[in-house]
Amino acid sequence: MRIWLVALLLGACTLQPPGARDPEVPIGATTRFEPARFAGTWVVRQGLAGQPAPGALQVSEVDPAGFTWREDGRDLPARITGTGRFTLGAGPGSKREVWVLWIDDGFRTAALGNPDGSLGLILDRQPAGGEDRIAAARAIMEFNGYDPAKLVDVTE
Repeated sequence: MRIWLVALLLGACTLQPPGARDPEVPIGATTRFEPARFAGTWVVRQGLAGQPAPGALQVSEVDPAGFTWREDGRDLPARITGTGRFTLGAGPGSKREVWVLWIDDGFRTAALGNPDGSLGLILDRQPAGGEDRIAAARAIMEFNGYDPAKLVDVTE
């Protein structure tokens, strides 16, 4: 019995900490997403703790198949893969799936994530203000299984 208990305790010590998103919670992309209205400059207001997040993004060159996503001085192709969903990157192993979980009516604030929880961003057109929209984006992230405690302010 003691050996079994020791093995159980040792096994518990090697468990990974929970991720940013509970995979048991369903996730959904918004049907409100319109790439042409998404174009322009975005400030990353919140991101996942412990993960690098760009301070700002630029979305340009929009066409029906996708757009260009400029992050940290590099242009990444964004290919639209479904309603409110796109894939960033070009080569095998360099693609990143992005789902637009929510965007406000005025296309001023957006919540982005993906099913595996490796991405979680709250974007806004301005570096400050719009606290009601930021709170709404956080609530949508939580509704989609994200742990709101893991969303932190991003400062440049």
